[in-house]
Amino acid sequence: MDTTLTRQMMDACLTAEKIQQMLPKLPAGVTPLYIHIVDALHEMEENGERTRVSDLAERLHLSLPGATRPLRALKDLGAVTKETAEDDRRSVSIHLTPLGNAWYEQYVASFHRKLAGIFSGISDEDARTMVRVVDTMYCRMRENGYGAGSSSSKER
Repeated sequence: MDTTLTRQMMDACLTAEKIQQMLPKLPAGVTPLYIHIVDALHEMEENGERTRVSDLAERLHLSLPGATRPLRALKDLGAVTKETAEDDRRSVSIHLTPLGNAWYEQYVASFHRKLAGIFSGISDEDARTMVRVVDTMYCRMRENGYGAGSSSSKER
């Protein structure tokens, strides 16, 4: 691949960042990560999965502390509850509260239904290609040392 196309791909990532900034305004104290967690919890609950912190961390590619901190904040905000298993006190499952489900409906389900209409002119094939390419770019950059605290990221 030549450097001109590489530059265009990176410019498209900057445009994608601008798209992220167009997301609906969230309630005070709520971050996009919290909504991402609510989305994952909702999907896991819909699939009948028992959700532990480690399950959620794995699903969202977060470290255990990276999942624990926002879950604690979501609990403090009243969007999730934690339930200790009776047979194993070390096992804690996470559940959405009515507030968490309301956030899911407003900031995930309803918003994605609106976007589906806006994006209706984009073919499913093009959408899948975009997802695959962005995921591949992310993985290859991580594999090659780019990321928070890496020497490669400091060189940029």
